[in-house]
Formats: sequence, structure tokens, C-alpha cells
Amino acid sequence: MVLALTLAAFVLRVYRLDFQSYWIDEGWTVYFAHLPWAELWRWLQTEELHPPLYFPLMHLWVLLAGDTGFSTRFISAGFSLLVVPIAWRLGMAVSNRRAGVILAALLAVAPYQIWHAQDARNYSMLAAATALSMWAFVMLWREPRNRRWWLLYVSGTMWMVLSHYHGLVMVGVQGLWVLLTLPRRGVRPVMRWTGMVALAMLPLATWLAVGPRLLQSAHWLPHVPLAESYLRSALAYSVGEMTPRPTALWLAAPFVLLFGWGI
Repeated sequence: MVLALTLAAFVLRVYRLDFQSYWIDEGWTVYFAHLPWAELWRWLQTEELHPPLYFPLMHLWVLLAGDTGFSTRFISAGFSLLVVPIAWRLGMAVSNRRAGVILAALLAVAPYQIWHAQDARNYSMLAAATALSMWAFVMLWREPRNRRWWLLYVSGTMWMVLSHYHGLVMVGVQGLWVLLTLPRRGVRPVMRWTGMVALAMLPLATWLAVGPRLLQSAHWLPHVPLAESYLRSALAYSVGEMTPRPTALWLAAPFVLLFGWGI
């Protein structure tokens, strides 16, 4: 069943993969992929607000597979395809085999997943990394003595936050679950988990400390103040971006409080 769902997901993702021309952000992806390493690194430090994983990966991928619409989007389709079997494992870990199959089926055909699978950007890579981090997170509490899950969790979480800054949202969700179940687990395993999170965050923290100089750049779009960027992210992940701002602020407040507590 899972193999059939994965094959179906593959067909849906590669069908007319290069039918549409590049949109503007995909054009930037191709542009960055052709830059020399030093120039690419300068752009990542000054202009392109993303962690330093996807675009160097695309640089190597273009050298290997070319820069056609099909090839540049195929790597996104591949990451999106990984979500299906990982989601199956996640569903089984949370509930049972039937739940895993249902979750895999939903993600195999979800239009939003297919859309980003056909987009030469880093969003499907974020989805795959998030699924891996969550699967390992569930399993390391079920089998705390199995170091394989701790290693997989650190790797998946590191991959997640280096794929996109919004990967931090899932760390807050995980932290909230740990806090809510703290009375029956005790402090020691929570401290161990906190150490694993700190280890997973180390590359991102290093990047933020020594890498970006975004506030020094002259971007073609005006810079959004940091507080406003946090507010927009909170609204997008809670009530959505279409709700009128005064109403949205009140509706998003419980989400912000819970997420902050989790972090």
C-alpha cells in the first residue's frame, strides 16, 4: 500500500513538471545556482533571506543535472516524495498502521504538497525534514534507550532549521508537548532532549552569529522590522493572512502564547 502511494505521489509530482515557465523566485534560484561559490556566499550573507543549505545544494545539483525546468524542479519533487513514506512511519508511531496509511495517502495527493514539489524552491525540502524530525521525536520518547532515534532526531531537526527559518515553528510545537507531559516523564529525559535540541541548533546559531549581514544590504524590497516579521509569521501560522489585522491579533494571541511557552 505504501509503495503504491509513493509511486502515485511520484506520478503526480513529475506530471507536467516543466509545463509552466519559471516564476520570479525560481528564476532567482537558477541565478544563484550558477554563481561562483564566493559570490553565492556573499548573496546569502546580504540579499537572500534563507539558511545556507538549499542554494549550495542547488549549485551542485545544476552542475550534475543541468538547469532545465524539469531538472531544477526534480530535486523538489524528490524531497516531496520522501514525505510520503516518512509520514507513514510517523502515523504508525503516533497511532497505528491504519493512521500511517491515511496520513501517507493524504500527503501523496495534497495539492499544496504537489504545488511545492513542482517549485524550484526549498519548501518541499522543509516538509521532508520536518516529517523526519517529528517521526524521530515521537520514537525517541517511545524508545529512549535507542540512540538511533536521538541521532536521527538531531540530524532531522538540524536539516529542518537549515532548510528554512520557519522550521523553528516545529521546535516550538515539540517543546510544548514536552512541557505538557513533563509531570509523568521527569526532568532527566527532558534535559537530555533539551541538549539534543541545542546540538541541532548549533549550525544555525553559528550561521546567524557570523553569516548574515542582511540589515547592511540595499535590497530591492524594503526591509521589514524584526518585530513585524515575527508578527506576520505568527498570523500566517495561526489565523492566516486574509483575516483583518485587528481581529487577527486577538485570535492569534493564544497561539503566540502557547508557541512561546514551547520555545
